[in-house]
Amino acid sequence: MYFPILIIVMAIAGLYFTIKTRGVQIRLFGESMGILLEPPDEEGAVSSLQAMLVSTASRVGTGNIIGMSTAICLGGPGSVFWMW
Repeated sequence: MYFPILIIVMAIAGLYFTIKTRGVQIRLFGESMGILLEPPDEEGAVSSLQAMLVSTASRVGTGNIIGMSTAICLGGPGSVFWMW
């Protein structure tokens, strides 16, 4: 299911939502960069960029840990050697 069907379904869904939202990811790219890069209001506050980077790092880090533990559970000791 992953290779042929999933790629087709994801491409169709992406095209559908792009048309339905009139290309919001392209239309508002400049505004999103402006909001992301604006400085925080108060001294010592977390900026939008810092919040986004922490959120991304926590999601990627959790995915790496879960992926590694799943590989060890399913693949055994050989998977540790392969990842190393």
